Amino acid sequence: MSDVAIATDQSTSTTTVSFTVTGASDTTGFGNITIPKSAVPYGTTPIIYIDGQQASNQGYTQDSNNYYVWYTTQFSTHYVSIVFTAKSSIPEFPSAIIVLILLIATATAILFCKRQKTDKVKNQVSHKNILTMTDAKGSLRGIRVCACC
Repeated sequence: MSDVAIATDQSTSTTTVSFTVTGASDTTGFGNITIPKSAVPYGTTPIIYIDGQQASNQGYTQDSNNYYVWYTTQFSTHYVSIVFTAKSSIPEFPSAIIVLILLIATATAILFCKRQKTDKVKNQVSHKNILTMTDAKGSLRGIRVCACC
């Protein structure tokens, strides 16, 4: 391990621990690094990048004083960066939940529109009945007896 550096970026609320690792080519390496929380002013969730690509096999645990970060890689010489980011305050929903919410909203809108159309037809039938009844009695001929018309 060489060229170890810690950099902070207040504008993005991140802390990056970076270094270079070298090992015998075509061998698998396992890194387990203890990083004091006092060295990480920004961010709480470490993500490991190897040569700019997110490591496929990585993880971390923590206690009240330290982060314990691990990763595996195929060796040669690699640039490793551990980026600590703040967890998002916006919860991420699985796409299935989003689709379900959209389906429910669409079904509700369709039912609402159908109900309004049904109510409009019922009102029209009621008006015909009122006009027919008034016409049959001979009074109020040609006058609509409805506040909504």
